[in-house]
Amino acid sequence: MALIRKRRLSDQQQRRIEKQQQQRQQQFDHGDDLQGLIVQHYGRQLEVEVCSLPAQPPAPPPNIPGEPESFWRPVALGDIWRCHTRTNLESLVTGDRVIWQADSNTGMGIITALHPRHSLLSRPDRYYKLKPVAANVDVIVIVFAVTPSPAPMLIDRYLVACHAANIQPLLVLNKADLLQVDNQSIVVDETDATRTTLTELLDDYTQLGYSTRLTSIYADAEHPLHPHHLLSDFKDKTVVFVGQSGVGKSSLINVLIPDAEQKTNVISD
Repeated sequence: MALIRKRRLSDQQQRRIEKQQQQRQQQFDHGDDLQGLIVQHYGRQLEVEVCSLPAQPPAPPPNIPGEPESFWRPVALGDIWRCHTRTNLESLVTGDRVIWQADSNTGMGIITALHPRHSLLSRPDRYYKLKPVAANVDVIVIVFAVTPSPAPMLIDRYLVACHAANIQPLLVLNKADLLQVDNQSIVVDETDATRTTLTELLDDYTQLGYSTRLTSIYADAEHPLHPHHLLSDFKDKTVVFVGQSGVGKSSLINVLIPDAEQKTNVISD
């Protein structure tokens, strides 16, 4: 089988290709531009929430008697559209504010431009290169719990990521119903694998100036441990939940946003 050698483009050919891309971008009709927010990422396709309406909504095609009704999807605020991206855009992530255009004939859209980001959360990939994870995040909620045992080293790594991205952290100790809480002190088993009490752990982070909260999804609505009390920390903000598996991130989200329907499971061995 013959080997196919990859063709190497000359500098002149590369400049010609870049010029053609710029010309196609300039020729693109911006009269139909819409504002959107990326809410899901599916590789080459993304889901975009509609944040603005077209100045002149396009009219649906007329129905011809005897012919099947043509597909038509109107653009409505808050709707979610599956979109492609233009080839000359950088990698997009959940939380990005974008400019896009809708094709009501197909129900698909195309993202044409990216708004500047005020924050970007990244992590190293398998090749030790930084990979963007989420954009325009205001608060990172670092969730840990009584069980599985907290990992202070992992919490510290999350805090370093918050500082590197200039994002506000919030430490949340979940499953606090498993603890004996008396006068704001927490009594735990001295044989805890972490070899430190949760009281000392929380005190350490509090003394460093970090905000901490205690939550339980089983607490009554008026109880201080109920997750609804977190909503005051999240008002008008974009929030990311992080933490090791089994600490209750999805359960907390399901209480805060009942329509989220996040899947939950038992803690694996």
